[in-house]
Amino acid sequence: MGALGRWCVRHRTLVVLVWLVALIGFAAADQLAGSRYTTQFQLPDTPSAAALTLLQRDFPAASGDTDQIVLHATTGTVRDPAIQTAVTAMLARVSRLPHVQAVTSPYGRAAPPRSAGTGRWPLPQSASISGPSRSPSRPSSR
Repeated sequence: MGALGRWCVRHRTLVVLVWLVALIGFAAADQLAGSRYTTQFQLPDTPSAAALTLLQRDFPAASGDTDQIVLHATTGTVRDPAIQTAVTAMLARVSRLPHVQAVTSPYGRAAPPRSAGTGRWPLPQSASISGPSRSPSRPSSR
């Protein structure tokens, strides 16, 4: 590494020019590539696509994706009234998002059991979200 460092110091103008050319080249490549990002989900002609199509056609309630929102309180616990109010409002907004069919609150009857000794949950508290799967040929809206 020492030899490379000495060479760079002796040829510092060339090194700076190479870095500038590389920077301009990467910027040009970025512009050429564009910024059209996609989350398209495609599985054509695969057993997974056939299974997904079957589920969507015959069992739409079972064909959805599920996700979790993990809750963490920086002060107090997620059971504090102020935090519970904020989380409940946030979950209400999530339930109105397109493609969301159900939101399970951590404060409802389906909430996981807490430790009897400490009253704390063994894992970070989360809310479950479910909705329809994205079809193999339809772009995701998430």
